[in-house]
Amino acid sequence: MARFRYRARDDHGQLREGIMDAGEGAMVAQTLRSNQLIPITVEELREGVRIEQLWSRLNRRPISRADLALFSRQLYALLHAGIPVLNAIEGLISSHGPQTRLGEILLQVRRTLGDGQPLSVALAAYPKVFQPLYLRLVEVGETTGNLDKVLLQLSGYLEREDITLARVRQAFRYPLFVAIALSVAMVILNIMVIPAFAKLFANAHITLPIFTRMLIAFSNFTVAWWWLILMVAVAATYGFRFFLRQPHGRWLWDRFLLRTPIFGPLILEDAMARFGRTLQLVSGAGVPILKGMELVVGAVHNRFIESRLDALPRAILRGESLHSSATATGLFPPLVLQMLKVGEETGGLDEMMGEVADYYEREVEKKVDSLAARIEPIMVVIMGGLVFILAAGIYLPMWDMVKMVKQ
Repeated sequence: MARFRYRARDDHGQLREGIMDAGEGAMVAQTLRSNQLIPITVEELREGVRIEQLWSRLNRRPISRADLALFSRQLYALLHAGIPVLNAIEGLISSHGPQTRLGEILLQVRRTLGDGQPLSVALAAYPKVFQPLYLRLVEVGETTGNLDKVLLQLSGYLEREDITLARVRQAFRYPLFVAIALSVAMVILNIMVIPAFAKLFANAHITLPIFTRMLIAFSNFTVAWWWLILMVAVAATYGFRFFLRQPHGRWLWDRFLLRTPIFGPLILEDAMARFGRTLQLVSGAGVPILKGMELVVGAVHNRFIESRLDALPRAILRGESLHSSATATGLFPPLVLQMLKVGEETGGLDEMMGEVADYYEREVEKKVDSLAARIEPIMVVIMGGLVFILAAGIYLPMWDMVKMVKQ
């Protein structure tokens, strides 16, 4: 919230001055008029950034898919009730609050709408929030006069996409947690446990097995060069993130994930669900097939699959059918190809793609639910190997020490 100094006159012509907190100057003028005052000047007070304002900005949550889905559904409800777009946006500003990130965006959107620009142009100023698919469908809705229906479809699409993404993240959460737990356990063993046993074995003057010498050598290296290991780990983390930000690096990583035995099928089925759902949305909204396929390619969220799908718009531009061009990519399962063929022949492409999306979304849900059971044997083997190394490296010398004491 900003602070504004205003000057206004009442019904008797007397001058009134004061300070008011509001999201913008137009809100101050509106409040003054509602109080039977005629605004003369409204000036924002330029103050230094206060601690509470800075803390609010640092803790401001970015706009998620769930927030965008809620905004789309609320805007649909207002437009469906017959409220003009400008008034609907003003109502949503009050609902979300002008101090939030979405509220700030809606304030700028309202200004653009007030200048006579359409909603699609106002939203296009924020490409990081409103993706090309969203903007294109809003533009189609404005052109056809079905903006409220398009917003309803977008809200449902974003809600389903958010659920699917949450399931995929859940699939990766379990192995990541196990890997972190094993890493922490190894650090504790190398820094605290193994050095204590090393002193005990050194005082016993016994011949140590190869596993024990390896564990002690690795522990000594960790204790002596921990700072170098930490630097290498930090450099590797930032290097990997930089690698993923590069187009070819992301392409290589996405291709690697698709070829992994457990996660590869899950990622491919998630991509098929996104492909079907997005194609259903753009086809049902009346987007031309060529432009629609360009939007569908960008909604898969896998650079390797996107590179294979880039041939679809070019093939359609050459006059080929969607089914034949999709078959040429070698990426689509027979089920999707059959649905594409039936949808093109019957004119019900959006309905067929909805069936494809429903099927693969259910498959993704099943695989995520069974992922823990599929990964558990691998984790058991890894933990069993670590336990064997520790047992062979620590307990064998202790048995030799016990034998020496008995003798």
